[in-house]
Amino acid sequence: MVVKINDRGPFRYHWVTDLAHGAASQLNIMQVGEVTVRLEALSRGD
Repeated sequence: MVVKINDRGPFRYHWVTDLAHGAASQLNIMQVGEVTVRLEALSRGD
């Protein structure tokens, strides 16, 4: 799934970003709480 990250946070020692409710729902990870993901920059958004 490709998602747009437009807000970094919440800021905890091992969290990079927070996933929107809709995206988490589509990925069926709503009940998990925390998951390991791979992030890949597709563009800088400039």
